[in-house]
Amino acid sequence: MIDGGHQFQWLTAYNRQLMEGHRLDWPGQPSFFKDYSPCTSYPLPLPETLPEMSLFTLSEKTPSRSPLIWNRHSLASLLLLTSAPTARSTFAEGEIWYRSNASAGALYPLEFYLSFPGADDLPAGLYHYDLLKPALGLLKQRGKAISEPAPEIAFLAAGIRGLSDGLYLFDWLAGRFALFDDQDRRREVAQASLDQRWLERAALQFLFFADLESAQEIYGPRSYRYLQIAAGRLGQLLYLGATALGLGCCAVGAFYDRELAQVCLIPENFDPLYLVAVGPVAGGL
Repeated sequence: MIDGGHQFQWLTAYNRQLMEGHRLDWPGQPSFFKDYSPCTSYPLPLPETLPEMSLFTLSEKTPSRSPLIWNRHSLASLLLLTSAPTARSTFAEGEIWYRSNASAGALYPLEFYLSFPGADDLPAGLYHYDLLKPALGLLKQRGKAISEPAPEIAFLAAGIRGLSDGLYLFDWLAGRFALFDDQDRRREVAQASLDQRWLERAALQFLFFADLESAQEIYGPRSYRYLQIAAGRLGQLLYLGATALGLGCCAVGAFYDRELAQVCLIPENFDPLYLVAVGPVAGGL
């Protein structure tokens, strides 16, 4: 039996000496879209307009206390930004769909379900979001907030005007990053990330890491799940912010854990969770 997130982290960590190569199983891949037919389906309208507001404005915006009128239009807008088909690529082996939310390898393993209290002409019940139609499928007709642990943040910078190359750590109390090491370690990070050479060219490499054992003492074994979710949320925000600034962004979850921890000078009691590369795109956007 696995005892806690720290043990799970290292029992499942990538190891350069133990890993074998593999290829995608194109013929055996699951369907990109889950279908619950037949079930009662409620079409969602495509919003004609969406609010024009920058992410930076949104970060300072106070949520409205006025009651929201829930209907198909408001749900459609929310789901469009959360998970909606955006493009499709065709290869000799098959095709890949892309969605508005990020997913490693464009696999999109998550399905969206929502429990709706009922409003407009939508009855109360449990719904599945059918991305292609788009529509809500009624599957079944008719809390307490958790304070989660947050991962630590660091980034490697190189070639950024007005900023020294090196490794920076985020000081939560001061609200600023501090230079921790003045070496350009991008090549070493690329090697530790399953030798993905493109990472060497990224201007920024954000790293999220956490003290899993200390988190478990406070939040219990479930803290590992909370930290992984929090790291994913931070990565998604980086995707959105980079896109808003005209930058490229790509998250990496495939790395040799111990090698990456050593390269980025992470203390022994901390474990790497996620790596996100950000920078200008060759040729522009």
